Amino acid sequence: MAAITDGTSTTLALVEVREPFNWMDPTADVTLDELMKGINAGGRVGSFHPGGCNVTAFDGARQFIPDNIDLSVLRALATPSGGESVLFP
Repeated sequence: MAAITDGTSTTLALVEVREPFNWMDPTADVTLDELMKGINAGGRVGSFHPGGCNVTAFDGARQFIPDNIDLSVLRALATPSGGESVLFP
């Protein structure tokens, strides 16, 4: 947790994906490149309900991220120590 210098309330820990996977498989992790494809934009990250997907921050709070989130904000939320100061939309 000490490595999350951008804050545990503004750093993504879990994201919703649109395909089944074994959560214990270490190769099933979503990469930053996959996340940067966007929410519900053809990649794995997304949901089957309209408008966005659910995520969880490292502090345990669940948030809903809209499909149209600015990708620079999404990247900032995904990096634990990038020095960005962002809030969930």
